[in-house]
Amino acid sequence: MKCSKCGKKVPENDMFCLHCGAILYKQKQDTPVVQKTVVFNNPAPPINNSPQMTNQKTTPQRNPASTTKVVLCVYLIIVAVGILFFLLSSNIDSDRYNKTYTDSEKPTESVYDKALALELMEPIENFNNALATKDGELYKKVFPDFALNTYLSLYELDSLDEYASMRYEYLVDTYGEDIHITDSFEHYEKFTISEINEFRDEMETFYDVRVSSIDVYLIVTESDFTYLDKNGVKTTDTYTEPYIVYKHSGTWYIEYDVYVSTYLANNGYID
Repeated sequence: MKCSKCGKKVPENDMFCLHCGAILYKQKQDTPVVQKTVVFNNPAPPINNSPQMTNQKTTPQRNPASTTKVVLCVYLIIVAVGILFFLLSSNIDSDRYNKTYTDSEKPTESVYDKALALELMEPIENFNNALATKDGELYKKVFPDFALNTYLSLYELDSLDEYASMRYEYLVDTYGEDIHITDSFEHYEKFTISEINEFRDEMETFYDVRVSSIDVYLIVTESDFTYLDKNGVKTTDTYTEPYIVYKHSGTWYIEYDVYVSTYLANNGYID
């Protein structure tokens, strides 16, 4: 090949003339270009630069461990919020359940949960019916089995009917014949944790049974005893009656003796 500027011979593949330094680009254009392909052991995937592919979004691969952590965090947050809501809601109006009231401080009936009040009054109504009718079977709706067994053993009785008759005779000796008892709801107070523990301790000592209930209330009622006195005159006496009502094995029962006087003394009802 000859240089186009000085006319001297130059090697075929040179880019510049060795004699005059001229660029031999025209001649280079006529020289076929040899493309070399380099092969790697782990070739990368080819990049597609076509217009159709440039607008597509690539979805990143999710790490399963990261997803699990996110779900766990969300779950823990929900649980924490639920616990916080429960604690806050349980403290709403807590004073109305966990304190002793003077007459001027006692909430009106509309303040109480009426559905709960009806539940708490049910064993008290059964108690009054059992007293007035000498129905031994009704006492099963008043006292749990362990308490009834204790009473039968304590008074050396063989049946609930004998126990019912004993209580009825006591009322007749105290008041008179043809007895009718009605209770009107006044108010209830929920036991505090320390009072519940004291109640359980006294129940265990008296009945030799550990009551697991955490639903324990003091119920105060206004009781009307209507009867025929010794002279045959119909008479009504009204009393304020306190009862302890607690839930055992899903059923509300009365405790008429154990811890009642202790609670009343501790909360200023009696000296």
